[in-house]
Amino acid sequence: PPRSTLFPYTTLFRSMQPQDGYLRYEASMVANLLLTELSRARLNAMMIIESDFPEDNLRGADKAHQVGLILNYIMAHIDSVTLKSAAEYFGYEPNYFSRLCHDLFKKPFSAELRFIRMNQAKKMLAMTAQSVAEIGFSLGYKNPANFDHTFKKQFDITPSAYRRQAQLAQTDTDVH
Repeated sequence: PPRSTLFPYTTLFRSMQPQDGYLRYEASMVANLLLTELSRARLNAMMIIESDFPEDNLRGADKAHQVGLILNYIMAHIDSVTLKSAAEYFGYEPNYFSRLCHDLFKKPFSAELRFIRMNQAKKMLAMTAQSVAEIGFSLGYKNPANFDHTFKKQFDITPSAYRRQAQLAQTDTDVH
């Protein structure tokens, strides 16, 4: 769409001022991704992780749309999603859905899920006051020690140390 068509949306977004840094970040991501997709004029093929895709039909959809649908499902159920639950939701056998995800993500479903959870954890650690254990639980880790171990293995730093680093970086940014 022409830039003039997008202007009311950018004005609306700028008028929103969420107080929480995490909410501000999420609103920014959604708005940017929405504008990107609107500019592509493919309103039914958004590749947004946190969107409201109105459908669950992967069959016959192009790969980009399939990725979007699966990522949306993961984000909506991040605290409890499994390969089996996602496969059932989309109407596939788990083995077939596993192969489909590997084809789409170029890695196993479990690796993509871990990648998403760990990146959400980084955002939440940096931008919320939730405890490390609460963040882990909200991302589907039943045991805080498993969350700590997975985070440290992924980023070579503990969640608590990462939070301290992020807070220091934010303080330095605020000072300057």
